[in-house]
Amino acid sequence: MVSAEALGPNGRDVRCGKCSHTWFQPAQHDSLDELQKLVEKIDSDSGDHQTPIPDDVGEAHKPEIKLNASPKDILNKKTVTPNKKISKKASGKLMQSALAFFTETLFKIETQKIIAGFAVAVAVVMLFAFIILTIARPFYAPAILQIMIDTVKVETGADGLNGSFRLVNLSSETQSLPPFKLLLLTESGRIVSTKTVESAELKIEGEAVATIKFHFDDAPSVATKIKIISE
Repeated sequence: MVSAEALGPNGRDVRCGKCSHTWFQPAQHDSLDELQKLVEKIDSDSGDHQTPIPDDVGEAHKPEIKLNASPKDILNKKTVTPNKKISKKASGKLMQSALAFFTETLFKIETQKIIAGFAVAVAVVMLFAFIILTIARPFYAPAILQIMIDTVKVETGADGLNGSFRLVNLSSETQSLPPFKLLLLTESGRIVSTKTVESAELKIEGEAVATIKFHFDDAPSVATKIKIISE
């Protein structure tokens, strides 16, 4: 449904707006007046609204063209061909796909940034904590007691249980002596009596030896072991 002017004197390739079939269409009309008459004839028919194709066109180039509007609307350009509708739908779907892909990619990038930022923040906090603890360690860390308990002696008598043990300072510096807790145990390890003892001397010189004595008035007869713990 094109004019002879549009086809040119030698004709041109055209495409069906419905099925997209392409063929060579020679010029068939001298003017739009004959085309208007053809349109009015087609519009008055009760047929299928098909475009007549001259007999001189080859059989391979005679597609059946069904119009989606009246010939007058097509002639006056008041209709949209199916291929344009499809193009609009395809364009809309392409735009939606592109937008969804962009949104998903942006979300992944933002998520990765958040995770990376959180990991960096944790690493920085741990580094500062390590530095602070290293600097402050001498102020809060308890001193290591470099004293060895040596030579424990125990004797039983009429007045109870008497004993003593030696302390050896393994360092070359003077150290304070803490209190010591004595535990009397049965053979199975059950505690039957406890006592806390302290040295008469509060300090012990470097590489020196001190002796601490202890006494239990009511030592149970089932006690077979003694355990000494520094407090």
